[in-house]
Amino acid sequence: MFTVDPTMALSSYSVSPGDNVAVSGSNFNPSDSSCGISSTTAGLISSSNCSVSSGIVTGAFVVGSVTSGTYIVTVKGNKADAASKALTVTSTAQGTKVTMTVSYSVVGGGSPTAPIFNYVSKGVSKSLKLSKTGKAVSVDAGSTWSVTPNPLGGSSSSQRWYSTQALSGAASAMTIVFSFQHQYLLTTNTSGPGTITPSTGWQNAGAKVTITATANSGHKFKSWTGTGTGSYTGSSASRTITMNSAITETGTFT
Repeated sequence: MFTVDPTMALSSYSVSPGDNVAVSGSNFNPSDSSCGISSTTAGLISSSNCSVSSGIVTGAFVVGSVTSGTYIVTVKGNKADAASKALTVTSTAQGTKVTMTVSYSVVGGGSPTAPIFNYVSKGVSKSLKLSKTGKAVSVDAGSTWSVTPNPLGGSSSSQRWYSTQALSGAASAMTIVFSFQHQYLLTTNTSGPGTITPSTGWQNAGAKVTITATANSGHKFKSWTGTGTGSYTGSSASRTITMNSAITETGTFT
């Protein structure tokens, strides 16, 4: 935001030709009914709009085709009150744009909520709901982008859509497909003197997982009790299950 205020000192603001600059101000004459944005440098302001009400100014302008340098921009009310600010025009600040083509994919099925791509364009933070078809976005070079959330909306304590990719970075010309893997939670419990593998954790949907029970010395394995689609209930100490849902497996030892 490019801010002017007749009662305060104003710091510089860096922009590039073609950038849109928002203007605001306060403490102008409450009797002002109109205002204008101007500069002594021809071509600095290619277009502008300004309004004032009860001493509050709002407006905007587009930076014209001028060389790099520092210029003075003035907002003036029709009662002759005015405020000025130094505006720094550079060839790089907010001006160097790159195109990022972004989309997302889901591996393993399901219908989670699409992620959000957060980026900066012309110095303004923006967001885009990703689709499975690539979308070209103009992003300030070197600015920070991110994808949220991870896991995706629709996830729960027993299933999720999770990405192991880098979901933030610095903007450069690139094409990225953000891949989210559908996963189910495998919960493993021990009842009695023994150990089981694997421990509780996330497994990819549809994955085949071998569960193994090992009795402590002097004891023996009795059985598995499983719940969930693809689980196993039975007396085999080692068995392969299929993660078609969240699964709980309890190994019992005697």
